[in-house]
Amino acid sequence: MIYPSISEAPQLFPWFTDLQDQRLGGIIMKVVQEFSYGTVIAYVFFKWARLERAKDAQVDEYPNVVVE
Repeated sequence: MIYPSISEAPQLFPWFTDLQDQRLGGIIMKVVQEFSYGTVIAYVFFKWARLERAKDAQVDEYPNVVVE
């Protein structure tokens, strides 16, 4: 399905048909979306990993005591 706004809008690549232009727009939006999601997930993961390492380092500061 081709939306009327696609066929009336200026095209970046005039040799593309309306359908190809619409598909290219969808592909570009999907790539940007995946990059954005990946960036946010990586940020959250590394922030979580840094906090976990800090907790582990804090626990390791206590001396090893063997209770008999």
